[in-house]
Amino acid sequence: MEGTILTVINEAAKAARQAAQQGANLTKMMDEVVRCAKATIERTPELLPVLKEAGVVEAGGQGL
Repeated sequence: MEGTILTVINEAAKAARQAAQQGANLTKMMDEVVRCAKATIERTPELLPVLKEAGVVEAGGQGL
């Protein structure tokens, strides 16, 4: 379901793949993965109405 830890993992994996395809080293790739994961976590309340109603981000994604 959109807005869950699976969304965070999926978006982070896409960021890793894109960084690797652009020739990033491991450090730069992981920086991009973390940046993307944080941005996705911040968006989870917009993706899952129950999170927005509660005023929280997705806990599993945050823990990841």
